[in-house]
Amino acid sequence: MNNYRPEISQEEFEEIENYLLKNLSLAQQEDFEKRMESDSVLREEVILQQKLLTAVELGSFAKGVKDVKPSEAKIRKIYNNKVWVVAAVFVGVVLFSFLGYLFLRETNSTELDLYSAYFYADPGLPVVMSSSENYEFYDGMVSYKEGNYEEAIAIWSLLPDLKLNSDTLRYYLGVAHMNLNQFEEAADYLGWVTSDPQSEFQTKAIWYRALINIRQNEINQAIELLEVLLPETRAEELLKKLKKSP
Repeated sequence: MNNYRPEISQEEFEEIENYLLKNLSLAQQEDFEKRMESDSVLREEVILQQKLLTAVELGSFAKGVKDVKPSEAKIRKIYNNKVWVVAAVFVGVVLFSFLGYLFLRETNSTELDLYSAYFYADPGLPVVMSSSENYEFYDGMVSYKEGNYEEAIAIWSLLPDLKLNSDTLRYYLGVAHMNLNQFEEAADYLGWVTSDPQSEFQTKAIWYRALINIRQNEINQAIELLEVLLPETRAEELLKKLKKSP
């Protein structure tokens, strides 16, 4: 049974919205996720708002696609009747990953356990489509948010080199490959972002790159990367577990 609150304050709503839209600082995000771990009502409220937000995003995208010329819509069309199906699938993937993270995070017996405990899929960027500009990028992001990572990679791979070499696209290509357990490809894309101090995705890329090292039993390399993220709580916690491992 869902325990959605009959009403939430404007302040709570804005905090949830900022979390889902990735507008919080790293410290604020960590604090919010800690609260979700211990507050099931807050957690379910976040899930509900994610459903609504995803539906709105994809509905706006579908509306924007109506103005795209046939020659520009060379990948595929997004239909309005997909919105709630996509939202449900995406929320299910995010919820499963997040619950798996909470359930497994105390495990530290093997590298695979640690990877599974701390890996959860990046939910992707909000989909906004008001014109044909960047259509292919957002089309790929819709596929990514559906959990169709192979299709997202295929769409993004068709983009011109100028866009393909952006830190945003390299980051999401990296995490898309991670979701397919294609770690060599993921490491290549994320490696570019970890070395770019100007990228807003650098910190997250370092985190995911460290997880790849753990998955491949490259513990010393993982430790070096995680130490860059200190004093982030999550990195500090994982470091302690890695240093306890035999």
